Order: sequence, then C-alpha cells, then structure tokens
Amino acid sequence: MLFLLGANVAIAAVFLVAGLSKIGRLAPFRETLAAFALPPWAIKPLAYALPITEIVVAAGMLWGATAFFAAAAAAALLASFSVAIAHSLKAGRTPDCNCFGRLRAAPITWSTWRRTTTLAVCTASVAVADRIYGAQAVDWAPLADLTAQSGAAIAAGLLLALVSLVVFQLARQNGRLLTRIEALEARLGQQDSPAPAADSAAQGLAPATPAPFFQLESTDQGRVSLPSLLAAGKPLLLVFSDPDCGPCDALMPAIATWQRDLATTLTIAVISRGSRDANLAKATTHGLKHVLIQQDREVAEAYLCFGTPGAVLIGSTGLVASALAAGGDAIAALVARASAAHRPFDVASNADAGADALPVLTRGMFAPELELRDIDGRQVALRTPEQTLVLFWNPSCGFCQQMLRDVLQWEASSDDAPRRALLFASGTIAAIREMGLRSQVVHDPEFRFGQMFAAAGTPSAVLLDADGRVISEIAAGRADVMALANGSAELQRLA
Repeated sequence: MLFLLGANVAIAAVFLVAGLSKIGRLAPFRETLAAFALPPWAIKPLAYALPITEIVVAAGMLWGATAFFAAAAAAALLASFSVAIAHSLKAGRTPDCNCFGRLRAAPITWSTWRRTTTLAVCTASVAVADRIYGAQAVDWAPLADLTAQSGAAIAAGLLLALVSLVVFQLARQNGRLLTRIEALEARLGQQDSPAPAADSAAQGLAPATPAPFFQLESTDQGRVSLPSLLAAGKPLLLVFSDPDCGPCDALMPAIATWQRDLATTLTIAVISRGSRDANLAKATTHGLKHVLIQQDREVAEAYLCFGTPGAVLIGSTGLVASALAAGGDAIAALVARASAAHRPFDVASNADAGADALPVLTRGMFAPELELRDIDGRQVALRTPEQTLVLFWNPSCGFCQQMLRDVLQWEASSDDAPRRALLFASGTIAAIREMGLRSQVVHDPEFRFGQMFAAAGTPSAVLLDADGRVISEIAAGRADVMALANGSAELQRLA
C-alpha cells in the first residue's frame, strides 16, 4: 500500500512540475510544439491545454476515486509523447524537449524516447494497481492514508528535492550572469567593433520542416492560402511585418522592387496585421502585391518569427528552405541567395565562399556549380551525364554506421546504373576513409552543404538530374534514403 502511495505521489510530482514549468514559459513551449511539426492551428490551444491537463492529472493522482483515471490519462499522455518523439527522430528532427521548461531543455534523442516509453509503461502499471485497489475502497485517499512517520519521510524528501532544485537553479543563473558580465566586459574592450546583430538562432523553423498552413485576407485578392501562393511552382518568400515597425516601412520599397524584378523566379508575400484599409493604403503607396493580414501574430508565431521585419523562404514543395532572416540586411541577403539559386550554375568556390554565399535549395532549383575537390584531391562536379545521389553523412553517427553496409552494397550493384553517388561527410578524413566507399566524398566538417540542400541531419540524401537540378525531396533515415537510392516507383514518379 505504501509503495503504491509513493508511486502515485511520484507521478503526481512529475506532472505537477512539468505543468507548472510549461505555464511559466509558454512562448518556448509553443516553439517546441511547432518544431514537432504540429498543425499551426493546434499549437496555441495545445500550449495552454497541455500544462493545465498535466496539473489536473497530478491532482487526480492523489485521490482514490480519480487515481485510476488520472493514471490512465498520464499513461496516455506519455505514450503520445513517445510516439511524437519517435516520429520526429525518424524524420531527422531533434527539437528541444522542453518537458520541464527551464529545468531541462535539451534536444530529443532515442534516450529521451526510451525514458518516456519506460515511464509510460510504469504509469500504466500504476493505473492497473489503482484500479484494483479502487475497486475495494473507492474512498481511498493516498494523502489521508499516510502515517505520521511515512508522511514526515515523504514531506522531508520533497522538501529536500525542492531545496536542491532551488540551489541548482541559483547556480545556473549565477553562471549565466557571470557569462554575460564577461561578454559585456569584452564588448566594452572592443568599442571600435560593430555591435553584433540580434541573435535569431532561437527563432525560425528548421529547414526541411513542413511550412505551417495559413489562409489570410489579402488587400487585393480576397482570401489567399499557402498552397495558392505555391501554385505557380516557384519558391515563396514570406516577409513578416508590423504596422508600427519603422524598419518594416523602410523595407517596403525594396520589397516592391523585388516583387517586380523577380516575378518569374520568386513569389514574395508580406504578412502584416491591423486593418485592411491601413494595409491597403500602404500597399498602394509602395506598389506592393500579396499583402496578407493576420488577426494578430498567429501566422508569424507559427513560423517562430517573434520580431519584425523577418522573412523565411519556402520551397516550391512546401518545405521551409532557409533559416529565419531577421532585419532588412539579412532579408536582402536571403532574397539574393534565393534568386541566385533559381538560376542554373552560378559558379561559387568552396574555398572562398562564406556560409552566406551558399543558396538554400529545394526541389526544382539548380545546384550551383561549386569548385570542389574530394578527400583524394579529385575535382567534383554536380553536373554530370547521369543522375547524382547526394548523401549527407557522419561517420560517427550510429544511424549512418547501421546503414553503411547498405550503401556499400548499393555501390557494388549500381555499376551499370545511369547515376552515381556523391557524399558530403563531416568527421575526420581518417574516419571517412575507413568506411571504404568508392564514391567521391567531399569533407564538410561544418555541414554547410547539408544545410544548402536543407538537410536536417544524417543520414539523408537528395537526387540531382544530369543538369544539376534537385528532383526529389530530402530523404531522411535509412529506409527513405535507400528507397531514394534504389529508385522506388513512388520516388521515380516524384522525380
């Protein structure tokens, strides 16, 4: 009985802490839900509903009449978390968990999935025990059944855990404070250096994430949706603006110019808020097209854009094709890269080009002709007489290691096939050579070329035609990569 009591209290504590920590950090939790590729309309309601549900479950675990139902709900929640984690990992996404808010925010791994699944099984077992005991005494109340000694022991344990948590948080905050002070001192010592741009790394959806759906009122075309903007088969640039944003107003003439000059290669839409009349007046003044009006900031938040102006590139197939560009200069650079990527074979040098010089490619775009050499010093070309399977690899990646034999067998069996493989691999050159691959391998220690093709992790792959055009979606994981390599009927149809 005391063991069952302790199990109920422990599960209640886990859900109570999880719920309270999420309520204290709703914005990061919404980012987490978006990173799990949930529909945008579900993100905001779920961000409020899930923490409240967890708190209700915690309370229900402490009363006999509701303990079974609360434990069953807890097990169902944990099972759904486990499914979501597994689905994201298989898709190559590793968003932060944010299960306990500030207490623990780390990228999900298969260890996260194992812990969550184990906790789900244990919670289901507690639910069964609660059901059996509740059938004998429906008025059972775990807290009321505590003896003075056991109650004092549990209270002391909880108090000790709380004190330890507070001390841990104070230590972390003190460490962050010291880090910021050191950064400020370093900045004051370099007064001639330009101020760093605002950090947008924490904003924006990851490349290759499905773009959240929206349908908004337009100033000139009625209601406009994401699919309708992509219907022309061109990449789409979404620019998030605000009526009271001075830098946004300063950017409007440039947006009008881009819309006019790049109309054949790029669709550009402005997403603002406020009244239709005010936005129509601004669109008329600057000659803007595709000005869409959100009710507040629901679409911007779905794309994890929390400042203006901001912009993101969407590929013609509806996948996010760039990191979020924050500020006018970053947006102009993104437009330049996106328009250059749609022109075949702009020459760029791997040795001279910075990370910003590489375009972000999606299906239908041409890969630039890069002056590359493989690990043996041989010249590498993306334009060849045959199709090219471009693989993104990491020798230390466990999934890559499990798949290596498949790739070696594919190399041996595709001698007569009208295509080849090209690998972009991180890790050490010695580790790359140990794999024994016959295909050309380009050393990509910073995963720059993986990001260029919107790859979110390893192993992943994309298919190029003989002209260097991307003709497939990014394939992530062993099954999808090998299906692309073997040319399944469905992937051939997509190509």
